[in-house]
Amino acid sequence: MIKEILQNSKIVAVITTNSTDEALNICSALLKGGIKTFEITLRTQNALNIIKDVNKEFEGAKDVIVGAGTIITEHDMKSAKDIGVKFCVSPGYSANLIECAKKLNLPFLAGASTPSDVVGLINMGV
Repeated sequence: MIKEILQNSKIVAVITTNSTDEALNICSALLKGGIKTFEITLRTQNALNIIKDVNKEFEGAKDVIVGAGTIITEHDMKSAKDIGVKFCVSPGYSANLIECAKKLNLPFLAGASTPSDVVGLINMGV
Protein backbone atom coordinates (compact mmCIF):
# COMPACT_ATOMS: atom_id res chain seq x y z
CA MET A 1 0.00 0.00 0.00
CA ILE A 2 2.71 2.52 0.88
CA LYS A 3 4.63 1.32 -2.16
CA GLU A 4 1.88 2.55 -4.49
CA ILE A 5 1.83 5.99 -2.85
CA LEU A 6 5.60 6.32 -3.16
CA GLN A 7 5.64 5.06 -6.76
CA ASN A 8 3.03 7.63 -7.77
CA SER A 9 4.59 10.46 -5.74
CA LYS A 10 8.13 11.19 -6.79
CA ILE A 11 8.40 13.79 -4.03
CA VAL A 12 6.79 13.72 -0.58
CA ALA A 13 6.93 17.15 1.04
CA VAL A 14 7.55 16.97 4.78
CA ILE A 15 5.91 19.86 6.60
CA THR A 16 6.43 20.85 10.22
CA THR A 17 4.54 23.90 11.41
CA ASN A 18 2.27 24.96 14.24
CA SER A 19 0.29 27.32 12.00
CA THR A 20 -2.67 26.27 9.87
CA ASP A 21 -2.28 29.34 7.66
CA GLU A 22 1.37 28.56 7.07
CA ALA A 23 0.58 24.92 6.26
CA LEU A 24 -2.15 25.93 3.79
CA ASN A 25 0.19 28.42 2.10
CA ILE A 26 2.97 25.84 1.86
CA CYS A 27 0.63 23.19 0.44
CA SER A 28 -0.81 25.67 -2.09
CA ALA A 29 2.68 26.60 -3.27
CA LEU A 30 3.69 22.94 -3.49
CA LEU A 31 0.60 22.14 -5.54
CA LYS A 32 1.42 24.96 -7.97
CA GLY A 33 4.83 23.33 -8.35
CA GLY A 34 3.30 19.92 -9.03
CA ILE A 35 3.93 18.32 -5.63
CA LYS A 36 0.76 16.64 -4.40
CA THR A 37 1.83 14.43 -1.50
CA PHE A 38 2.27 16.00 1.92
CA GLU A 39 3.52 14.45 5.16
CA ILE A 40 2.58 16.72 8.04
CA THR A 41 4.61 15.80 11.09
CA LEU A 42 3.15 15.39 14.55
CA ARG A 43 5.95 17.49 16.06
CA THR A 44 3.75 20.43 17.04
CA GLN A 45 0.79 20.82 19.38
CA ASN A 46 -1.50 21.82 16.52
CA ALA A 47 -0.48 19.12 14.02
CA LEU A 48 -3.71 17.09 14.05
CA ASN A 49 -5.82 20.22 13.58
CA ILE A 50 -3.55 21.32 10.75
CA ILE A 51 -3.94 17.96 9.03
CA LYS A 52 -7.74 18.24 9.34
CA ASP A 53 -7.68 21.72 7.82
CA VAL A 54 -5.35 20.73 4.98
CA ASN A 55 -7.56 17.72 4.18
CA LYS A 56 -10.63 19.95 4.16
CA GLU A 57 -9.01 22.64 2.02
CA PHE A 58 -7.72 20.24 -0.64
CA GLU A 59 -10.33 17.45 -0.55
CA GLY A 60 -11.48 18.27 -4.08
CA ALA A 61 -7.99 18.64 -5.51
CA LYS A 62 -7.02 15.82 -7.85
CA ASP A 63 -4.42 13.34 -6.57
CA VAL A 64 -3.63 15.21 -3.32
CA ILE A 65 -2.49 12.79 -0.64
CA VAL A 66 -2.09 13.94 2.97
CA GLY A 67 -0.27 11.80 5.51
CA ALA A 68 1.03 12.11 9.05
CA GLY A 69 4.67 11.83 10.08
CA THR A 70 6.52 11.31 13.32
CA ILE A 71 4.12 8.58 14.34
CA ILE A 72 5.48 7.21 17.62
CA THR A 73 2.53 5.46 19.28
CA GLU A 74 -0.55 3.50 18.29
CA HIS A 75 -2.60 6.41 19.64
CA ASP A 76 -0.82 8.74 17.18
CA MET A 77 -1.66 6.39 14.33
CA LYS A 78 -5.30 5.96 15.32
CA SER A 79 -5.73 9.71 15.79
CA ALA A 80 -4.22 10.34 12.36
CA LYS A 81 -6.46 7.74 10.73
CA ASP A 82 -9.52 9.26 12.44
CA ILE A 83 -8.87 12.60 10.76
CA GLY A 84 -8.46 11.11 7.31
CA VAL A 85 -4.76 10.69 6.59
CA LYS A 86 -3.92 8.40 3.69
CA PHE A 87 -0.58 7.19 5.10
CA CYS A 88 1.67 7.37 8.17
CA VAL A 89 5.43 7.62 8.60
CA SER A 90 7.48 6.81 11.67
CA PRO A 91 11.13 7.63 12.38
CA GLY A 92 11.52 4.08 13.69
CA TYR A 93 9.46 0.95 13.97
CA SER A 94 7.85 -1.39 16.43
CA ALA A 95 5.78 -4.50 16.02
CA ASN A 96 2.89 -2.64 17.68
CA LEU A 97 2.91 0.13 15.07
CA ILE A 98 3.13 -2.34 12.20
CA GLU A 99 0.21 -4.38 13.56
CA CYS A 100 -1.81 -1.24 14.21
CA ALA A 101 -1.30 -0.08 10.62
CA LYS A 102 -2.40 -3.48 9.33
CA LYS A 103 -5.54 -3.44 11.52
CA LEU A 104 -6.37 0.08 10.35
CA ASN A 105 -5.59 -0.81 6.72
CA LEU A 106 -3.37 2.27 6.68
CA PRO A 107 -0.27 2.53 4.49
CA PHE A 108 2.73 2.84 6.80
CA LEU A 109 6.37 3.68 6.19
CA ALA A 110 8.46 2.51 9.12
CA GLY A 111 11.87 4.04 9.72
CA ALA A 112 15.05 1.97 9.57
CA SER A 113 18.46 3.34 10.53
CA THR A 114 20.62 0.25 10.74
CA PRO A 115 21.03 -3.00 8.84
CA SER A 116 19.45 -4.75 11.83
CA ASP A 117 16.39 -2.50 11.50
CA VAL A 118 16.12 -3.40 7.82
CA VAL A 119 16.42 -7.13 8.54
CA GLY A 120 13.84 -6.83 11.32
CA LEU A 121 11.37 -5.09 9.00
CA ILE A 122 11.91 -7.64 6.23
CA ASN A 123 11.28 -10.46 8.70
CA MET A 124 8.06 -8.71 9.78
CA GLY A 125 6.89 -8.62 6.17
CA VAL A 126 7.18 -4.87 5.80
